[in-house]
Amino acid sequence: MLPLILLAQARWLERLSVRGCAGRVAPFVALTVAWMLVHPTLLHRVSRPAPDIPNGERPSPPALVIAQTVLTTFNADRITLPIEPDLLRPVITVLTALMIAGAAWLALREPRARGKARAAGPSSTAPSRRDVMTFGAAWCVAGWLPLLSRSIGWHAYYGSLGVLGAWVVLGELLERWPNIAVASLLVLGLLRGHAEATRSWDWGSQWYQTRAGSLLRTIKEQLLELHPTLPRHSRLYFVHIPNNIGLIAGRSPAVRVWYGDPTLEAGFYSYYRARAPRETLGTDLFFHFDSTTGIREILLDGSDRGAPGGPDAVWERDHIDLATTMVANGDLPRAARLFEVVADLRPERTDAWMFAATCWEATGDSVSAARDLERARAATGLKPEEIRLWADRLRATMPHHAPTVP
Repeated sequence: MLPLILLAQARWLERLSVRGCAGRVAPFVALTVAWMLVHPTLLHRVSRPAPDIPNGERPSPPALVIAQTVLTTFNADRITLPIEPDLLRPVITVLTALMIAGAAWLALREPRARGKARAAGPSSTAPSRRDVMTFGAAWCVAGWLPLLSRSIGWHAYYGSLGVLGAWVVLGELLERWPNIAVASLLVLGLLRGHAEATRSWDWGSQWYQTRAGSLLRTIKEQLLELHPTLPRHSRLYFVHIPNNIGLIAGRSPAVRVWYGDPTLEAGFYSYYRARAPRETLGTDLFFHFDSTTGIREILLDGSDRGAPGGPDAVWERDHIDLATTMVANGDLPRAARLFEVVADLRPERTDAWMFAATCWEATGDSVSAARDLERARAATGLKPEEIRLWADRLRATMPHHAPTVP
């Protein structure tokens, strides 16, 4: 959008000719074209229809996008959202709004020198008020054009570039009426305080960022308590982690910074993959996030089970979920061993023996598979042919992966 804004500046502020405007903007147009060709995804995104749910978000209708973006210009896009009492700071909001309005009142007092200069008439080289407002409007439109693309969901900060142009126009208008300008800034300051205290899933909102920071702090403290240090090249995997809080992004810079180790990686369960034979360093850790208690570690040997007398239902669900993740991502030996742990500690889960046997069969380990099939037969009382039929049905539902070495 920068070439369009520069074109508006060249035309209405610098008053260049058509040829002058072209020469002014040409280097930036060339840079934009080069960037589109070099960027790995930009050209693909702008040249193809958007998916139904891009990036997990449903694109808003254009009319709603325009309305929401206009409201952000006046800090009013979250005016109808519920208030978060812990974030509401009425005294600070009123004081800062008064300071902004007071500063504007001082700045907008008409000095004598400025009055004399205006009485003498505008400079022949200075753009007219109309030209400045036209430039601001063009800037605003150019900055907001990408918001009409259906390739992304809407977030308030996406409109920041266009809002700057909008306030060029509003600034020119309000300069004529200083008292209205001061009152407007006072209202905007108060609305900003309200917006900061509203619950909003917009990434740029105060509530969202405060929530994200609080969750990250809890995860960091609990993680460092569980593992003050980590071996190099360790991998950490999380499930039910809230999205877009800054923990999982690429190779998770947060974890690497916390431990001061650039070799660490972190991701969701879906990122998990079996280590290659040459990847002998480091360890794999698995965590479940609970919104009430924070993270709990899922130990592969089952030693994290609950009270004496047997593991509880939460422990069972955590380990079954992790074993299923390993199956889905091709690590069948580790999944088989995890199913065996569940079957050992949860005798009523006879199906876990069947899952373990099916995983062993898929890896080509017929000895381990036969052992677990026999355990399943003994636990269920089924006939060998019934066990075999059950195993075949399970095998047919498994994803196809290249065999992994136990």
